[in-house]
Amino acid sequence: MHPDIMPLQFTPRKSLLEVQEARAWWGNERLDGEVIRVEHTNENDLEYRHGTHGPKYLFRGPRHEWGIILLRPGDSLSAHKHAQVEETFFFESGTPCMVIDGREHRVRPGDAFRLEPMESHDIINDGETECRIIFIKCPYLPDDKQAV
Repeated sequence: MHPDIMPLQFTPRKSLLEVQEARAWWGNERLDGEVIRVEHTNENDLEYRHGTHGPKYLFRGPRHEWGIILLRPGDSLSAHKHAQVEETFFFESGTPCMVIDGREHRVRPGDAFRLEPMESHDIINDGETECRIIFIKCPYLPDDKQAV
């Protein structure tokens, strides 16, 4: 993979110059000896929670988690909220109903929603086609989910 598109993780205090210099390393070690952690996965190597549908996590921790949700017609995410986690959804396909704090929003492909902690949410695929959603949760707190 080309270094300009690798998901590199730097500490916030790095300068722009240091970020540019980091693109000139060999393997996972920069020329100055600092080791940078790079993770790679492919969604086709991972399973959905329910076999052919549901959530599929591509990355879990240490700072965030993100993945893909595939909802079949008639499926729902199940209403929940997070005490401290912010969650973002990007809708690739389908026209489900997004319910946020009891208010319904009709979704179309290309829509994105960013939810603050404590906002209850559910996604109901009441359409006739599958719905594909990318989600990002931050910070990584796997026990933060609360049923509503």
